[in-house]
Amino acid sequence: MEKNLESLILKRRDLFHKMETLGDFRWGSISETYRKCGKKNCACADKKHPGHVQYLWSTRKQVKTIARALHLGSQLDQAQKQVEEGSRFQKLCDDAWDISEEICRLRPVPEIKDEQELDALKKKLLRRFFRKRARKSTG
Repeated sequence: MEKNLESLILKRRDLFHKMETLGDFRWGSISETYRKCGKKNCACADKKHPGHVQYLWSTRKQVKTIARALHLGSQLDQAQKQVEEGSRFQKLCDDAWDISEEICRLRPVPEIKDEQELDALKKKLLRRFFRKRARKSTG
């Protein structure tokens, strides 16, 4: 068990090191939409024409959706790379959570040496959790 715990700790350290090497990143996605400009003599005025292409980066902040138009070229390329880095970061975070959960499960529980220490710990935990339970039941 100790060997497995040590290997998990090394994996977690490796994940944190990979996080340090990430470049700029952002959450969200990039979509391609088509819109008609409304000018009568533009090619998009034809019913068969799909419209002008527009690239949008969108993300959610709390309950709001934020969308920003991106220009075709270096701005779109930069945003695409940042979104990809964001996906890499999310994957690394998910892996770190999984490994950390396994480490917590495998890490040995500290032994309590005497009854006095055990009683003090029980009192401390009861105070902490009883308050939360009392607040929930009254609220």
